[in-house]
Amino acid sequence: MRFKFLFLFFIACFSNAIAQHCATVQYQNMLYQKYPQIKEAAAKFEQAIQQKAARLAMARVEAGQADTTKLYTIPVVVHVIHNSSEGIIGDSGNISDAQIFSQFPVSNADWRRQNTDTVNTPAMFESVATDMKFEFCLASRDPNGNPTTGITRTYNPESSWDPSQDAQFKGLAYWPSDQYLNVWVVNLDGSYLGYSQYPYGNLQGLPYSSDPGAATDGIVIDVYAFGTIGAVNFPGNPYNLGRTLSHEIGHWLGGLRHPWGDCYCCDDYVSDTPLQSDANYDINCNADSTSNCNGVVDIMMIQNYMQYTGDKCMNMFTLGQKQRSRLAFWECPRRVAILSSPGCCGQGTNASFPLVENFEQNDLQTNGWVVSGQDSLGWQYAPYGGYGTSARSITISNASSDSAEDAYLASPFINFVTSDEPYLKFDLSYAANSNGLTDTLVISYNDNCTSKWNLLTKFYGQSLVTTSTLQNSFTPVADDWKTIYLDLSVLKGINGTKVRFENRSAGANNIYIDNIDFDVTSQTVQVSVYPNPTNDLINYKALYDGNFAVKAELFDYVGKKLMEQDATAINNYIGALDLSTLASSMYLLRVTVNSKTTAFKVIVAK
Repeated sequence: MRFKFLFLFFIACFSNAIAQHCATVQYQNMLYQKYPQIKEAAAKFEQAIQQKAARLAMARVEAGQADTTKLYTIPVVVHVIHNSSEGIIGDSGNISDAQIFSQFPVSNADWRRQNTDTVNTPAMFESVATDMKFEFCLASRDPNGNPTTGITRTYNPESSWDPSQDAQFKGLAYWPSDQYLNVWVVNLDGSYLGYSQYPYGNLQGLPYSSDPGAATDGIVIDVYAFGTIGAVNFPGNPYNLGRTLSHEIGHWLGGLRHPWGDCYCCDDYVSDTPLQSDANYDINCNADSTSNCNGVVDIMMIQNYMQYTGDKCMNMFTLGQKQRSRLAFWECPRRVAILSSPGCCGQGTNASFPLVENFEQNDLQTNGWVVSGQDSLGWQYAPYGGYGTSARSITISNASSDSAEDAYLASPFINFVTSDEPYLKFDLSYAANSNGLTDTLVISYNDNCTSKWNLLTKFYGQSLVTTSTLQNSFTPVADDWKTIYLDLSVLKGINGTKVRFENRSAGANNIYIDNIDFDVTSQTVQVSVYPNPTNDLINYKALYDGNFAVKAELFDYVGKKLMEQDATAINNYIGALDLSTLASSMYLLRVTVNSKTTAFKVIVAK
């Protein structure tokens, strides 16, 4: 948080206001006083981050949390709280859309180190200046799945707001803070530019959804410090380049402190920012500014976004701040949950084909997958691989409890707009328990970024079972797996769809899933089958250009593979499968040429 200038229009000059302590620190103290359990959770949160930072130094932290290369996109909603009774844009704090839009290129550039003023980073700090690998989009979907500009406007007769009124004005407009970064733009009292709510961990005995701090989680920015046009453009304003939000995001996203640690020569928990005695309010960017802590003189890193210096002075985050931000982000349940938000859906961030997950690395969430459930009752990695070279899978331990969680595993958003014939295949392993009881696996999708889940199929009873073995606390061997194939043609033309694997527990046995593969058939390969229906042979013919492997696979209606045939041929291939021993029913034939698959429904009629 940084202080703002008080300006006197009647003499057209501006004077530096008396510097106050950071509103983020003040705000946090108010929050801790109101909710002691949040203070306790914050202390444990900080301890956990420090422990993980130490383990990271010894390369023993989870791969997803240690990864600083993955790019994340955070959906943002801007709530404009104004006192223009007529709702006039530009009047009484009701800033324009254009002013709001001007903010996001700045913060995205700052957090990606794509800002044009990186040339102003001193040589002594260039080695630690870094791309933070976070981006921010104005939400395109609201909490109900409806299109939105990501901007709300709310009238209130109050002309200005103090941080002590935080809950009051935030209650006027709020979207779920585990799905959006809420940014409230208001006319702040005093000399504050903004403040943030730090991330913290679970409250003892409460899920994060019941956390009293959830409804106030976000960032508050003064109307005269948001964006780069409009209300910020008054003479002498040193905070008109949009850097206040870049600064406050540091607090909100990664729990970043100010470089002086918010007291005399205190710790900001980052090793590569120089020790600093107190706040630096320099708006003239004196790169030779020094600080003396206990006789040790250091050059101040006035260019850091977490300083109180003027906007034109700032141009960098550090590697240490990046590491702390990543660890803090993954330690806070609400921050992790925001990765599953549909808020940015349809803005070009969706995954494309092929999309494969084989669970060999601890990277589910860093790759956009969402895993619900906690501890041993949710989805967990398992040292049992499906087909091929897989050594691991994912499992849910229904056998460990009479009521294991109805947890789910959801894919990233997938773009089906340009697909031909999309399909999903995965390896499944499951056994009924010794009493013959089974659980249920439901596969569903949410179309076009909505929160409604539509059924694709479900497996239960014999359709879920892959082995005749009756075993409590089932663990699979190689022969216990089967490959499931699902036609996803219902999703053709949709941009922004997740596919979800949901466990519905009866407390029966463990479900194992491996080698999830979303892909589409090729438009350059022509495949036909005949005769269809048939009572004995089914012929398949593939026409293509090149020398490719051809594979034919036949599945029954629950996805069990019955036959497989492999060949290699140039330009075309004709093969046949003998179906004479099969019962009259509908089957699925997949013909794969050069890793591109075409599927057919085949009828055996006798």
